[in-house]
Amino acid sequence: MNLEHARAGIRNGPRRLDRDRFPIKGVSINASVTCKAHQRAKLERLCRYMAHDPIALERLSVDADGLVVLELKRPFRDGTTQILFEPMDFVARLAALAAR
Repeated sequence: MNLEHARAGIRNGPRRLDRDRFPIKGVSINASVTCKAHQRAKLERLCRYMAHDPIALERLSVDADGLVVLELKRPFRDGTTQILFEPMDFVARLAALAAR
């Protein structure tokens, strides 16, 4: 047991979510994907996935009223194709996603 685990009251290290996932500082780490040194294409796909943006910038814009417009990939059942946010609301929601 290390000092960080002792402070958190954890006796045997982080609690496993399943065989290959561990929660570490609020983030679920998935260790089930591996690639060998000769698997360059697989490594590139993995690196691209890890580095991708959480929201496609092509789907973000600001309208004439200064609202952030997020175009949806697919319409909701009610036909909604975009969501409007106040700028600070959008930043707060984005920050909440990054903190997970």
